[in-house]
This record gives sequence, C-alpha cells and structure tokens, in this order.
Amino acid sequence: MNKLEQLLHLTQHETKLFLDFTSALESMKPLIERKNWVELEKSLQSLKELGVVIEEQEGFRSDCFEELKSDLGVPQDHGLSDILPLLSLHYQKELGHWTRELKQAVIKVKVTSQGLGYYLKHICSFIHDFLGELFPHRKGKIYSRSGRVSHSNEDNSVMINQKL
Repeated sequence: MNKLEQLLHLTQHETKLFLDFTSALESMKPLIERKNWVELEKSLQSLKELGVVIEEQEGFRSDCFEELKSDLGVPQDHGLSDILPLLSLHYQKELGHWTRELKQAVIKVKVTSQGLGYYLKHICSFIHDFLGELFPHRKGKIYSRSGRVSHSNEDNSVMINQKL
C-alpha cells in the first residue's frame, strides 16, 4: 500500500470513528431521560475509550500526511490544498471527498455535543429554578439529616456528598 492509499484509508477510518462517536453521543440523551445512570456511566466510559482511539488515529493520519509531503517534496507548512494538484485525478477526487467527509463528521460531533450540553444545562437550570420556587425558605441554608437547619460556627462551611 503506497502512502496515498494509506492516507486515504486512514482518513476513511477516522471519519467512521467520528461518526461512531456522534452516534454514542446521541444515545446518551435517552439514557439521561430514563435516568439510567449505570448505562450512562458505561456510555461515558466508552466515549472516553473511543476518544483515545480517535486521537491515536489522528496521529497516524497526520504522520502519514507529513511523510507524503516529504515524499512529494512539498514544504512541511503546506496543507492538503497544496498537495492535491500534484496527485492524479483519481486521488484528488477520493482524498478531497474523504477529507470533506472527515470535516463534516467532526462538525457533527461538535454540534451533537453542544446540543447535549445545552440540553443538560437547561434541565439543571429548570430543576434549580423549580426547587427554588417550591422551597424559597430553604434557599442558601444547609440542613442536617433530620431536616433541621444546621448552623456553622465558621463562615466557610464545607459540604461533602458521602455517596461519592
């Protein structure tokens, strides 16, 4: 496999990985809605693992591109648009197509993750505001396990969640 074919293959594979990442992100919203925290935790772990694989794949693709530039005698600071005219028409079309596909896959990940972030932020804000209206007399107070207001002798109290 020559460098061009290898670069094309690596670009296709990286595109698939980003699309898999997008699908995994999209599957998180129903888990949140159903409050399936165990599956959500598994999903987050798989996203972390997939992120490591994507980062590794990006490194391979970048190294292959740098080697291709070196083989073609193109300066290292030049990009893909400077290399495409030096390639055969077949590789120009294929590499150009898969580079655009990769960019679209990256944008899908960005849009999907931002959408999920906005969704979570909206839910948290709604719950916070709702509880603040429901229990306005409890705002800014710390309560003991028995439900009584706890008074601290110091101004800088620390709250600890024992479940964590």
